[in-house]
Amino acid sequence: TVAKVLCLDALTFLLAVSSGVLFGGVVKGALAATACATLGSTVAFGIARYGRPRLREKLLVLVRRDPKTRALERAVVERGFATVLVLRLAPLLPIPIGGYNYLYGATAMDLVQFVPAMFLGSVKPYAFDAYLGVVGKQVVDDVAGGGAAA
Repeated sequence: TVAKVLCLDALTFLLAVSSGVLFGGVVKGALAATACATLGSTVAFGIARYGRPRLREKLLVLVRRDPKTRALERAVVERGFATVLVLRLAPLLPIPIGGYNYLYGATAMDLVQFVPAMFLGSVKPYAFDAYLGVVGKQVVDDVAGGGAAA
């Protein structure tokens, strides 16, 4: 959650990859990582929307300066749920993934649309990350134990 709020995408990835091992399987790890990421994303959204009015003003200035982020703002206003869902699955802008949450919070998007879209859009990437972690641990265990993967 803290890694999401601070936009530490590399740490977020490492935690997601380890989630399958830490929580006892791909499904449990993916659900835990998705829930934590959604919570962190919601906190970042809330900081941009409710926490610091000057931050929101600065974000809106930045958003409206670039044609790509202006288009993102327009899409979020017109099709909030679908936009967040799609961009969570395939982030297109060259900004940290955690930065999207602040952008969404600066727009007029409703929190009620944001949370489920972020959760659903996060399931696939975090399931894949948890799977990578579980398989990676199995490979390391096999190699360490002199098993078939050696």
